[in-house]
Amino acid sequence: MPPRRRHRKDPTAVSDLLRGLRPPSPAAGATRPHGAAPDLEALVAAWSQAAGRDAARSVPVRVSRQGVASVACADASMAQAMAYREAELLAGLERSGAVRLRGLRFVVADHAVTFLQPPPERAPVAPGADARRVARGLVAAAEDDRLRQALERAAAASIQRSWDTR
Repeated sequence: MPPRRRHRKDPTAVSDLLRGLRPPSPAAGATRPHGAAPDLEALVAAWSQAAGRDAARSVPVRVSRQGVASVACADASMAQAMAYREAELLAGLERSGAVRLRGLRFVVADHAVTFLQPPPERAPVAPGADARRVARGLVAAAEDDRLRQALERAAAASIQRSWDTR
């Protein structure tokens, strides 16, 4: 039986391993201490320009020490669209000069996107006589009087609203 061979990676120089851990030199323009995350405030300020019209439905919420920004998106489709544009967004943020990131991570966190406009409140509808007549015919089979009246009011308002939007 032949001897078993182990498959190993090629040896790596210790200097290559340490290069990723060493703080950047001041000559290279480093302005923050080793291991500190990029400034979130600067990122938020630059985000609206980099993201364009999608900035209203997304906001950076965290930056890791490794330079990866977590961006809260209003919904899954926005997170997917932003992930598709990751390279473009990183380039835009780098052009702004505010921050330099290694990557972006998009998460669905609609609670974090606070500046979205809430849906407009609908004004109560006063159903007309025709809408009440149609609604009365729809709920006539309900045996309980209170239930029938509640259903009639709801149906009449719904019918009137649908007629008003035509």
